[in-house]
Amino acid sequence: IGPAAAISAKNFAELPGDKPVLVQSHGIAGPNFLKLAGAGAEGVIMPATKLMVASSLPASDKQKPVIDAFVKAYETAGLQAKFPMNTHSGYAADALTLLVEGLKKSGKAEPAALRDALEGLNDVVAISGVYNVTPEDHNGLGTDSLVMVQAKGGAFVEAK
Repeated sequence: IGPAAAISAKNFAELPGDKPVLVQSHGIAGPNFLKLAGAGAEGVIMPATKLMVASSLPASDKQKPVIDAFVKAYETAGLQAKFPMNTHSGYAADALTLLVEGLKKSGKAEPAALRDALEGLNDVVAISGVYNVTPEDHNGLGTDSLVMVQAKGGAFVEAK
C-alpha cells in the first residue's frame, strides 16, 4: 500500500497495447492513491469499505446513517484537511466503537471479561461493516462489508 501502489498503477497505465483491468489491494483506497497515481489511477479497481462510496449508498443500507454521521463529524472536526479520509479512517473508528461496546457489555476493563465481551459482540453496525465477533473470528466482518470500487475522474465510484 502507499506510494508503491501509485507507482505500479502509473507504470501499468503507460504499458502499450490492450491491457486487462488492474486490481489493487483494499489498503490503498483513499485520496493519497488518487493524488499520487494521477491519471494512472483511472479505471483501477479495488475492494474497499463502503466509506469510500458513502454518498452513493442507498438509504436502505443499514450502515449509511453511521457512515454519514462519521463523515460529517470528521469534516466538522477539521480532520479531512489534515488527514484526508481513507478506508483506514473507518477501521480506526471501528476499533474504538468495538472497545466501547465491549466495555458496556463487560461492565469492566478487566482483560478476560473484556475479551469475552468482545468475542460476543453481534450486529454492531459500524463504519467498515456489521460486526459479529466470535472466539474463532476476531475480524467479525463478512464479505458483504466490502464493495468493489473503481477510480474514475479522480474519485472512487462503486464498480459495476
